Amino acid sequence: MFSIIAIVTFIVSVYFMNKWFFGFQPGSNKINTDVQKFRDEAGKWKEELVPWEQDELELLSLIEQDKVSRKGFGRTVQGVIQSIYHEPMLYYHYREYPATSKNAVLFCQTSKYEFVYRIKSKATQVFVNEEHQGAIHPEGTFKDREGDVVGRVDRGGYERYPIYVGDVNVGSFILPVGDVSVRPRAFEIDEVMDVNQRLIFMIQGIHEVVFYLAGIRSKLPAKTDS
Repeated sequence: MFSIIAIVTFIVSVYFMNKWFFGFQPGSNKINTDVQKFRDEAGKWKEELVPWEQDELELLSLIEQDKVSRKGFGRTVQGVIQSIYHEPMLYYHYREYPATSKNAVLFCQTSKYEFVYRIKSKATQVFVNEEHQGAIHPEGTFKDREGDVVGRVDRGGYERYPIYVGDVNVGSFILPVGDVSVRPRAFEIDEVMDVNQRLIFMIQGIHEVVFYLAGIRSKLPAKTDS
């Protein structure tokens, strides 16, 4: 009889432990504390990061250094993405919280901009240098704070994801398929952009690149015969 009670007690305890861990929703204080931690870590790299202007957009590669990935109750991935010339261009830290639905934060630092993506199932809120810019939605649209569509990413391609600013396809995220160069470029730029357009491109492009490298989204869509 005692053993049956002990087994039942153990099962109930495990159930409530799992319910607590995986139903946990981190509050704003926890998120802010984590972001500050990521900001401190990024500070070690900031002076070394290569500036991103129009000409430098195509220099970002898909090669990383100092990458660390951990799994447990949640998941963390951090690393530094290099240029095609082996220079550090972007520091990132992704943290996923144990919860019943998608709940994560992605911190990215370039030489000029700090990007914070507050990721949830319905939308990802985007902050640049601590200012709210809008939200990236699961289908790939990027809406500003007023809810107007200012960009989108077409993830339907196999070798590239076209990135739009407004209605214009200004460039693409290039996925490494088949034979690739030793240091594949992350972006191909098709249009000259002003500062605001470039920022919208970076918000979307960096989000796609880090999701790809960190394995947050499946690596490649299924290739279809034309």
